[in-house]
Amino acid sequence: MRLANKVALVTGGGTGLGLAIAQRFGSKGAHVYITGRRKEALEAAKASIEGPAVTADATVSGDLDNLVEAIRQENGHLDVIVANAGALSG
Repeated sequence: MRLANKVALVTGGGTGLGLAIAQRFGSKGAHVYITGRRKEALEAAKASIEGPAVTADATVSGDLDNLVEAIRQENGHLDVIVANAGALSG
């Protein structure tokens, strides 16, 4: 994987597959942001990726718009988005 110095966002990155992806990207040199709805899970995951963890709901477009803009402001760009968050609608 060519991820060194890339900026990545992983939605649903606090647990499970999202966390595993974030950890793998981080191990390959990417600067990884994780997001999810559960603040406790994100805080626990944050230490293992050594990157920012932001509480946001992937089903709320305003949350994601604000997050992507903040990442761009901080880094100048966003290279990779992993849309891992899942949601059920009834």
